[in-house]
Amino acid sequence: MLIAVLGIVIGMAGMVLLGLPMIVLGTSPHLGLLLVVVVAGGIGTALFGLGWQVAMQEQVPEQMLSRASSYDALGSLVATPLGTLVA
Repeated sequence: MLIAVLGIVIGMAGMVLLGLPMIVLGTSPHLGLLLVVVVAGGIGTALFGLGWQVAMQEQVPEQMLSRASSYDALGSLVATPLGTLVA
């Protein structure tokens, strides 16, 4: 359980990096710096995905993992157009 919690914490810290490209693009639109922070944001997203999958596999019983993963994917896919609609 500690590994799952640590993975989620690291992943959430990594998601902070996802906002850096917008900040850099708005303050100093230099291509080299923008590429660096976009890569950092991608690494942060990958860290979050890794932590999320570890937590799912450790916390959800094996016989329910497929169903929980399906609901997770459904929630993610439904949230995207709803977020666009709200924005």
